[in-house]
Amino acid sequence: PRDLEAARRAVQESGYKGEKIVIINPSDFPTIAPMGRMTHDLFKRLGLNSDLVETDWGTVVQRRAKLGPVEEGGWSVFHTWWPGAGVAYPIYSVLQRGQGETGWPGWFKNAEVEAMMDPWLDAPDPAAQKRIALAINRIAMDQVSAVPLGMFHIRTAYRNITSPLPGTAPYPWGIRWA
Repeated sequence: PRDLEAARRAVQESGYKGEKIVIINPSDFPTIAPMGRMTHDLFKRLGLNSDLVETDWGTVVQRRAKLGPVEEGGWSVFHTWWPGAGVAYPIYSVLQRGQGETGWPGWFKNAEVEAMMDPWLDAPDPAAQKRIALAINRIAMDQVSAVPLGMFHIRTAYRNITSPLPGTAPYPWGIRWA
């Protein structure tokens, strides 16, 4: 159950000493911007020293490549989303891969996870793949490589057109006037 007071206590007990937490948030990206704002609000209510940096998506993408501390232009949190297939299989899930500096920004590094990729690919059957994937998921959740917030479906309204290409965004290919 959600318990804000228990979460505040957990933050205090963790040894957090008021270090600045920078959330880089794309104000021009309507499916992501609310996530940064809600996280900032929650962090403040938990007693965290949160700084919400609202900017455009292009600047977020540039800044998230910085490895340095927040005082030198680094960051602590950014939000994004992924099509389901991109996180359904360990080999594709850059959020769970343990590639470190050569991987996704956030640079989750875990040699044990990376060592499971070839066995997952070479698994003799779906049951063996599932066992390996569950082990990878356990590590990613224990070490918090990413924090999944949920699932959503982007809806797009169409008028006077036919044949839009289905996908995770409104693709303009193949469209015909009705």
